[in-house]
Amino acid sequence: MTDRDRFDPATARRAFTLGMSDDLEAALLPRLLTATSGLPGIRLAVRQASRNTVADMIDRGEVDLGVAAAPAHRADHRSQGLFTSGYTCLFNPRLLPLRVPLTLDDYLARPHLLISYDGRRGIVDDILEARGLDRRVIASTTHFAGAALQLATLPAVATVPAHAATVYADLLGLTESVPPIPMPTYTVSAIWHGSVADDPAHAWLRRLVDTTARDEE
Repeated sequence: MTDRDRFDPATARRAFTLGMSDDLEAALLPRLLTATSGLPGIRLAVRQASRNTVADMIDRGEVDLGVAAAPAHRADHRSQGLFTSGYTCLFNPRLLPLRVPLTLDDYLARPHLLISYDGRRGIVDDILEARGLDRRVIASTTHFAGAALQLATLPAVATVPAHAATVYADLLGLTESVPPIPMPTYTVSAIWHGSVADDPAHAWLRRLVDTTARDEE
C-alpha cells in the first residue's frame, strides 16, 4: 500500500471545503469542529451553497463535498442520505408570550419573517394558499440565521428547518413550536463527484460528515 492509498487525519495537513446553506452550517459545523479538534493539520471551510447550486460548485472544484436537502445531481455525482428533517416555528417568548404548540389562529395573527431566495414567497405561502389562507409577512431575508437574529428584538414568527431551529433557540433564547399546518419532511444528503469516490482522504471526509450528521436523527 502506498501513501496515496492511505490517509491518516492525525498526521495529515489537509483543507476540506464543504458547500452548504447556513441552516445546515449551524447544525453541523460545530459538531464537525468538535470532532476534528484533536487533528491539528485538518482545516474545514464552508461555502454558501443551496440544493440548486451545489452540483455546479462540485463540478468547478469549489467544494469537496456538498450537503443539501434533496440536492440536484448528475450521472457523474454520488450522493448519500444523511438524515431526515422538517420545519419548526421560532419566536421570542419575551415579545410574543404564546402557548405552544402554536394554534393556527395565533400563527396567522402574528407577523412573519420570510426566508426565501427571491424574497417573495416560500413553502409556507404555498401551503397556506392551497388551504385558502395567507399570512402577513413584514420582512424577508435569504438566510435562516439572519431571520433568527431578528427575532431577538422583533415580535414575529419564523418557520425554519428543524435541524437549525434548536441551535437558534438555544443561542438566542427563542421558543420552538411544531407548525400548525402540515409541513413536508425531506432528506438531507451529502453529494460529491464520482472521480473522488476512491480517494482515501475524501472517503474519510464523507465518514466524518456522515457520523456527525447522524446525531440529527
